[in-house]
Amino acid sequence: MKGFVIALVAILIISLMVCGGLIIVYGNDFLKGNLNLQIDDWKDLAFDFGNYDTYEVNDTKTSDGVNINKLTASSVVADIEVIKWDKNEFSATFIGEISTRGEKPYLKMTENGSTLSFEIKYPDNAKNISNFSSSLKLYVYVPENYSNNISLNSVSGNINVTSFEVSQISLNSVSGKILLDNITGNDLVASTVSGMLDFNEVYFTSSTLSTTSGKIKLSGDPGKLNANTVSGDVILSLYELNGDIKIDTISGSADLYLDKNISADVSLSSISGNYSTGMPISLNSSKKGHVSFIVGDHPTASVEMTSVSGGISVNEN
Repeated sequence: MKGFVIALVAILIISLMVCGGLIIVYGNDFLKGNLNLQIDDWKDLAFDFGNYDTYEVNDTKTSDGVNINKLTASSVVADIEVIKWDKNEFSATFIGEISTRGEKPYLKMTENGSTLSFEIKYPDNAKNISNFSSSLKLYVYVPENYSNNISLNSVSGNINVTSFEVSQISLNSVSGKILLDNITGNDLVASTVSGMLDFNEVYFTSSTLSTTSGKIKLSGDPGKLNANTVSGDVILSLYELNGDIKIDTISGSADLYLDKNISADVSLSSISGNYSTGMPISLNSSKKGHVSFIVGDHPTASVEMTSVSGGISVNEN
């Protein structure tokens, strides 16, 4: 009986693998029952992880950028880096090497009204990207006087932006880190899944940050901030405080460092974690799981930090 059960399980696993292969290769035709396989078709289902073709990728697209007020770039398995240059045009270079069982990806540029988009495109047939490795980069070059909106999206690739002044910047990544250095603007929106937000010297009027399985690390002044993490820590070093701060973590700690000239109303809450402060404070109230106090003499903003199962601290920079 035991051998019979093992055989059934083995058959089930093999069947699932074959079905998965059919879906990958034939997509909707298989799901809709519109599939008539010939003998030679089964060659496509050989799960040979070593049969790769290697391609060099080097593709550039350029736009004169007249009346552009929103720049977008999106990529899969390629890092995105935005670079300021002294030309009055927008350009993107997709470069690197890829090993794949199918066709190589390519760079697409689209202009739609005042929006300019650069996108890494992959062949439509999913089997062409079923197994590959790469060292691809997408470099986006922006006129040095451009200060409008930027939107970047990446899957399995990092995003890097340095030394920009923008109206709004929106950043999204899955399985990739987002790095900002020396960025100022009005609105910052950033989120990652299985990736870190690493922001150095950023100054905004308002910021919305979120991660799942990733850390948030920021220095500067995010303005009015709403930050939340699931399975990730938050570390903020604030040199100025020009907006209310709200931080929520689940299974992560939250550490806030304030310059000594900052004054704020502070509220800390944790369900199963500790909280602490290394700064002079004026205590308002304290009870199990919650404490509130004032830092400095004349509070100009509020700080609310909440954690489900992580420690919370407020200290001086």
